Amino acid sequence: IRVHAEDDDFASTLKRPYDETAEEIIRFLKGRYQLVGDYKLSLRVGKVTKKLESYQRPVKIQTNLLLLSGYTEADKMEEIGRFDLTYLFKFILHHDVLKQLTPTEEEAIGRDLVHVNLKSKDLQKIPALCYSSKVQSLDVSNNGDITLPLDFFQMSNSQLSSLRMVNIRAKYFPQNVVYARELVSLDLERNFITSIPENISFLKNLSILNMSCNKLSYLPDLPESLKILDLSSNEFEEYPESVNKLTNLLQLDLSYNKLRTLPESINNLKSIKKINISSNYLTKVEIRLTNLRALNLRHNDIFSIRLPGSNVENLYLSNNNISNISDPLRSLRALDLQANPITQLSIESPNLISLNLSKAKLTAFPTTILNHTKLEKLELSHNALRQLPDISNLTSLRELSLYSNNLEQLPDMSSLTKLKVLDLHDNNLKLIPDFSFVESINLSSNLISELPEAAHNKALHIWAADNQLDESCFDVLKQLTDLKTLDLSYNKLIDIPQGVFSTLHLIQELYLAGNSLSTLPDDFDELRLLRVLHLNSNRFRTLPAGLSKLADLEVVDIGSNDLKYNTSNSKYEWNWKNNTNLRYLNLSGNKKMEITEDLEMPKLKLLGLMDLTITMQVIPDDSMDFRVRVTPTTLDHMSYGISDKINKHITTRDSVFQNINGGTLICLFDGLYSGKISYLIKDSFHKLFENELKKLDVPTAMRSAFLQLNGVINNANLNSEDGLTGSTATVVYLKEGKAYCANIGDTMVMIAKPDGSYSWLSVLHQPSIPAEFDRIRTSGGFVSSNDRVDGISQVSRAAGFIDLLPHVHTGPDSSECTINDDVLVIASKELYDYLPVKTIGDIVRESDNPMVTAERLRDYAISYGCSTKVSAIVVSTKKAKKKSGPVSRQLVQDSNLRRLRPEIEPPSGELAMVFTDIKNSTLLWENYPLAMRSAIRSHNDIMRRQLHIVGGYEVKTEGDAFMVSFPTVTSAMIWCFNVQNQLLQEDWPAEILQSEEGCEIKDDDGNTIYRGLSVRMGIHWGTPVCEPDIITRRMDYFGPMVNRTARVSAVADGGEITLTSDCVEHFKKIEAAYNKVQEGVNIEVAFADLEDPEILESQFRILKTIGWRLELYGKVQLKGLETEETISLIFPKGLASRY
Repeated sequence: IRVHAEDDDFASTLKRPYDETAEEIIRFLKGRYQLVGDYKLSLRVGKVTKKLESYQRPVKIQTNLLLLSGYTEADKMEEIGRFDLTYLFKFILHHDVLKQLTPTEEEAIGRDLVHVNLKSKDLQKIPALCYSSKVQSLDVSNNGDITLPLDFFQMSNSQLSSLRMVNIRAKYFPQNVVYARELVSLDLERNFITSIPENISFLKNLSILNMSCNKLSYLPDLPESLKILDLSSNEFEEYPESVNKLTNLLQLDLSYNKLRTLPESINNLKSIKKINISSNYLTKVEIRLTNLRALNLRHNDIFSIRLPGSNVENLYLSNNNISNISDPLRSLRALDLQANPITQLSIESPNLISLNLSKAKLTAFPTTILNHTKLEKLELSHNALRQLPDISNLTSLRELSLYSNNLEQLPDMSSLTKLKVLDLHDNNLKLIPDFSFVESINLSSNLISELPEAAHNKALHIWAADNQLDESCFDVLKQLTDLKTLDLSYNKLIDIPQGVFSTLHLIQELYLAGNSLSTLPDDFDELRLLRVLHLNSNRFRTLPAGLSKLADLEVVDIGSNDLKYNTSNSKYEWNWKNNTNLRYLNLSGNKKMEITEDLEMPKLKLLGLMDLTITMQVIPDDSMDFRVRVTPTTLDHMSYGISDKINKHITTRDSVFQNINGGTLICLFDGLYSGKISYLIKDSFHKLFENELKKLDVPTAMRSAFLQLNGVINNANLNSEDGLTGSTATVVYLKEGKAYCANIGDTMVMIAKPDGSYSWLSVLHQPSIPAEFDRIRTSGGFVSSNDRVDGISQVSRAAGFIDLLPHVHTGPDSSECTINDDVLVIASKELYDYLPVKTIGDIVRESDNPMVTAERLRDYAISYGCSTKVSAIVVSTKKAKKKSGPVSRQLVQDSNLRRLRPEIEPPSGELAMVFTDIKNSTLLWENYPLAMRSAIRSHNDIMRRQLHIVGGYEVKTEGDAFMVSFPTVTSAMIWCFNVQNQLLQEDWPAEILQSEEGCEIKDDDGNTIYRGLSVRMGIHWGTPVCEPDIITRRMDYFGPMVNRTARVSAVADGGEITLTSDCVEHFKKIEAAYNKVQEGVNIEVAFADLEDPEILESQFRILKTIGWRLELYGKVQLKGLETEETISLIFPKGLASRY
């Protein structure tokens, strides 16, 4: 343990017994340094210093603080104390004297004795000048040893009405406070108080009591005068009944407790207007309070809610399990039902203004919404809607959000003349009605090939990326002369007609990435207000000199083109040095481009030069305000790409370091509230890691480097404001086919696998996660209503945030895995906020060029609404292909499937056929019809996505059964395995998961083997009769093979895969050939009796990676067939315990 002198003259490192008391350590130090007089040992944590009692054990306290700061028992706790830990805590030996105010401080306080602020003064007693009848409010927060003597409150003329004692580390309620008879407001939040004395009732005038963030589990009777009571973040497991005696109470906060039920007596709170009981464990709620106006019950597990006769105006119910609200709620103005499995909505609220039904698993538009004609904001995103009814009567709508549904068509909306924002991205729309009366519309990721004629000219912002638009769309866009934002990225643009930009000269942001453009029109320099220009992933060889005339340009991305020209030829070609306001310039990926000139620009913050030829002598250095990227895109048999969007200042830092003990280290540090911390740790982490790697294994070295980060930060030149800033940190170390990851915060690492599945290498550190929340509370911190640690940090672990230690710490979570043809996506929180994980996986598989992929991820995030910063790193362990242009698109009915590989041609001749069916589907449809509509959508999506990924042909569907064919038996098995595994991961409706047919079942080892819909499958190998259907024009199959496959699938139970003897025999033949190849036999020789040897060998290798269990089922007399069939069962290895 290290003990500091009070004036920091010395710091003494001692080796003392674990259980030694503070008194014994003081005695030892006095003897060592021959000290005379009374001494005390104090502990400073954060901004608060508190004396240790003589019986307290400093070494034990230090151990507990280290555990709360991210250390573990494996970190050699007995040795850590020898190092400088003052940024975490500080033991101080000092004379036992009372701290006094300085003359300057006394003078400042004396100027205003009405409102006295004594925060963070390290005081133990109230200064004499505060014994004054003038004092009306007193704040002694952050004084760990402060005591308030009885005589201070017993002054006959005391006018003290407000007292704040926040974060004084008090274990007990300050007893003398109850004698402050004029007290109106008492704030004791952020302490460790376990009980309130009975005589608190003496405070007859008390109106406001804040006891949030303490350790209360019981309440005595409180003063009847109370009007505002905050008991959030305590330890109530049962509702405190004494609260319901407060008939004058107006506001009650019991959020972040452990309540499971509400008593009937809560209805005694006749005056209450606002109740917050969010983040508890409530399941049923019935409240009858006619004066209640705002009720917050977010983040519970409520499945039943009744509010009879309620006049509530604002009702917040997100993240519960509510399927129906049956009460009319006639006074309701705002209703938030996000992330609830809503099946019925019976409200009759004529004054409803805002309604949020996003993530509600809706398959049909709730028609009751049409009765609420005063609605101004309607959120229906992330559902399964295919169409909308006529909504023309919702004439008050100003914001309508319908993104991430299955919408195929829209009704006429021209009557919605007040509509300002319309978000339709990520649907299946081919045609859309006129939208020119809407100021902001998002049409990205649909199937739109043409825009409707514009009858109005009110559109200001249009996002239409990832569609099928060609240059004819400009005929409509030219009519919208007030446009400020236009996003046409990832469409089919080859050329832009002349005259477009002279008409659209008010555009400020223009996104044209991912097309096939090679030239810009002559009138491009008419865009004099242009600030942001994205032309990346096109076919530009040169850019016109006219770009230099656009003086307002701040952001230009022309990465991943074919640029090759001389910037000094500014008469004909663009020289970016003339655009002096540039903050962001990305040239990366133009492999034929040569930089020969000086790149110093006055306002430039980020410069991308990856894969360029640079012959100039001096490249600008990285600094706090500048980032230059020159990392090559090929790293040790891997390929690498990065793309980002920045704000005015750089807060996110990336780095790549090769040859660190034979491996490659990739880092992403995302600054929070500032870029200073991310810059500091970007420059130091690799050095710490490399040094630790000399003596430790990889995971331990990573962990040790993380734990040292705050020490580095503490030694830097920080100002007082920096104590409330920090940075996430995520690092990946790649070596010898393994990926090691460690992270703190919300910068995440996702592995996209070739089979369409994904997994996480990183762990999300959110304050509301139970384990993180408990640690924060144990260490004396709190989580605010907006899910921030101490009301500041959005993450529970980060580097920096020195003023929040140890509530936020640098102890990482780590993981490791083997990588093989996988792609890693390392990205900031914003990417995962805006892009569904499935979309990220699809984009990653669509290109073999990680730079193009990273740009695409960034561009999609922008087109989906991201207006802040975002960063994406893509690392591929596959061998990159030379071609990196835009990927051709297939004509399919689903915009998500369009991003996957095209469906294969229908197999013929010998092939594998699979029949599938959902177990007990009839019963599920009868009992849960609305939930099954949502579940079937998820089921079909998994089936079809895997068909595109693996390479299968959808023959037809009958009800919820699929008939599919494959050219090989191995591809059929891969498809079945992938589908069975992904069905377990799906977000099924709550009714399905609570049913006997869909409930979760684990094996003896705790592994989930059944969850949600259970699908039976049967595979047969043979030669069917092939004939195209004259109506659908799709291949159909007939004959005995089809009959046999159908019968074999019927033998399977839910979650089982049955195989015919022909299928097993063919599979064994492939296995034998594969084994010969492993023994060194030439592949053509080994697979001599089989077609497509390379394909079979590759697919069998995938099956080996997945693993399987094959068991004989026995002989079965199949219905309608004369001979018995020998049936086998096969399971993917992870589900082998289903057998």
